[in-house]
Amino acid sequence: MSLRLSLAPTRVLLLVAAAILLGALGILLLSARTLTDRLSLFHDLPLPAGSSDVLLSRGGTLAVIATVTFDREGGRPARVLQVVDPRASRAVWRRWLPAPACCALPVLAMTPGGDMIALGGAEQTDVYNRQGVRLFATGLDDGRLHSAADIDNAGRWLVIGEWEGTLAAFESGRGRLWMRSGGESVMAVAVAGSGGVVAAALRDRVLLLRLGDGAALHEIPYGPARIAAVSISADGTLVGLVWKREDGRMVAEALSGGRRRWTRVLGPGSVPLLQMDEQGRWLAVGDLLGRQAALLGPRGEATWRAPGPERVAAAVAPDGRWFAIARGAVIEVRMLPSGRIVWRGRSPGTVHLLRLAGGRLAVLGSADPDAGIPDRAWFAYISSLR
Repeated sequence: MSLRLSLAPTRVLLLVAAAILLGALGILLLSARTLTDRLSLFHDLPLPAGSSDVLLSRGGTLAVIATVTFDREGGRPARVLQVVDPRASRAVWRRWLPAPACCALPVLAMTPGGDMIALGGAEQTDVYNRQGVRLFATGLDDGRLHSAADIDNAGRWLVIGEWEGTLAAFESGRGRLWMRSGGESVMAVAVAGSGGVVAAALRDRVLLLRLGDGAALHEIPYGPARIAAVSISADGTLVGLVWKREDGRMVAEALSGGRRRWTRVLGPGSVPLLQMDEQGRWLAVGDLLGRQAALLGPRGEATWRAPGPERVAAAVAPDGRWFAIARGAVIEVRMLPSGRIVWRGRSPGTVHLLRLAGGRLAVLGSADPDAGIPDRAWFAYISSLR
C-alpha cells in the first residue's frame, strides 16, 4: 500500500511534466506559424506619391485606390484610379486622369460589390465599371470642382457636391435628376444604400434630402466647421458626422430624425476621417495625420480610443461585427460589441489608413515612420473573420 501511495504522486508529476512539455511545444509551433503568417499575410503594392484613399468591396475580393499626384512625364497634376486584386496586390487596371492640383484629397465612391466606381475631384465625376470601362461622366458645366461624391448600393443614383455649395443628383443612363444650391461649402455627401436619402455636410448644417427630387427632409445646424466627413446608414435613418471646430478640436455626432442622438468632443486633429457600419451603430473616427482614432458605440461610448504620439487608425466592417485598430505598425482586429481581440499582426510599415470587409484588411501606409503620406498599400486575408 505504501509503495502504491509513493508511486501515485510520481505518476501524476510525470503526467504534468509531459503535459507542460507538449504545451510548450505547441506554443512554439503556434508562434512559429503565427510569425510565418504575419510575414506572408501582407501583399505589397507601391503607390504614386500623393494623397490616397482605398475602398474594399463588401466581399473583400476587390479594392479600389485613388491617388492625387503629379505626373512627371506629363508635367501636370493627375488623379490615378486603380482597381486592385487584393489577393495578390496586383493592379487589374489603372487610369490616369487630369487633376486641378496635386495637393487635393481624393474623391472616391463605390457600390458595395465594386460594380460601379466614381472618381470626383475635378470639373466632372467619372464613373467606371469594375472592368475599367467608363460608363458615363457627370458635370454641371460651371467650371467648379466636385468636392464630394457618393453612389447608392445598386449604382442607380450618383450625388455630387461642389465646394461652392451646389448639390446635384444623377440617375445612371438618364442624366441629371435635380440640382440645388445650398449657399455654403459642400464638404461631404453620403447616399443611403437603399437610395432614398442623401446626407450633405455643409459648413454650418447637415441637410437630409429626398434622393428622388432633392426635397429637404431635415436640416440640423452645427459648427461652423472648418472641414467635415459624413456617413449614413443603409436605410437612411441614422447619420454619422465628424467635423473640425475653429479651435482645431474634432467633434463626433450621431443624428436621427432631424435631431442629435449624442455628441462627443475629441482632441485636436487635421482632416477628419469617418467610417460607419451599414446599420449606423458604430463610428470609426480618426484624422488624416493619425493623431487620434476611436471606435464609438451606439450611445457615443468609446469602445476603443487612442491618442498619439504613435500614429493611430481605426476601421469598422460594413456588417458591424468587427473593427480594426492600428498603433504604428501593429494592427488588431476585434469583435463587436465585446472588443475581444481575434487577430493581431504587424504590417510592413506604419499604418495611415485601414479598411476592413469580407475578411480582408486593406492598409495604406509607409515603411518610413515619419512619412506624411502613404506610399504603399498592403492587403491581408484573415480567415477567422469569414
